[in-house]
Amino acid sequence: CRRPEKLLTLYEYEGCPYCRKVREALSALDLDAEIRPCPKESLKPSGVTGASRFRLEVTKLGLGLELKFPVLVDENTGVKIQMAESEKIVSYLWKTYGADAKPDLGYRLRRVLDF
Repeated sequence: CRRPEKLLTLYEYEGCPYCRKVREALSALDLDAEIRPCPKESLKPSGVTGASRFRLEVTKLGLGLELKFPVLVDENTGVKIQMAESEKIVSYLWKTYGADAKPDLGYRLRRVLDF
């Protein structure tokens, strides 16, 4: 696999199935990425507080009015991808960094069965 010079940045939240697909593609391609969790609320010992610190960063990316996850930022190519559906990000990762790679059987099965 081709390796990016700069870290990829993924804004996501753990419970999102679309975000999971992107994390799995990053793992299958063995790509390093900075994962920036963006839960709707942050939990503190004192209780629930406002939105997570990384959600504000996403709004500053200029990707539109609606906040959708996952969001991938690749400073190597200047690409910023935001969508509710993750297939565009997964396709981008394979095309850009995994053109010569073959996904393992487990990854292919999860993609076909969508779990």
